[in-house]
Amino acid sequence: MASTKNVELNKSQNVELELPCIKCSGKTTHKVLVSVDVRGEETKGDWSLQWCDDYQIVECGGCKSKSFRNVSSNSEDYYPISDTEYEYAELELLYPSRIEGRKTLQNEEHYLPVTVRGIYKETIGALNNNSPVLAGIGLRH
Repeated sequence: MASTKNVELNKSQNVELELPCIKCSGKTTHKVLVSVDVRGEETKGDWSLQWCDDYQIVECGGCKSKSFRNVSSNSEDYYPISDTEYEYAELELLYPSRIEGRKTLQNEEHYLPVTVRGIYKETIGALNNNSPVLAGIGLRH
């Protein structure tokens, strides 16, 4: 099995992206501060797999908060957009994880009882980290 790997630094630096912001709780323009783009190929006989992983540190244009973004894809994950065209499926992960439009209690927090405030924070954390069962338990509590 032969494999190749190419790493490129700051290829997407200064690119602007529309991403959900952890603090603004909506989609905002984020600027790529630093990027590491990794491309590779694995081959064995007639079989070949191409893949890519893009790692980026991004900054929100509104609140200036920093976060981490990873986008990955490969030649096996694609879907048709017409009879003759295909588009690769991309997996985007944001750290810290977030759900667009979901905000934490900031100024209103002191109005809630301590136990309710704790449950709310844990439930939002479960939602943001794709843990629907835990979020459901928090909502039922």
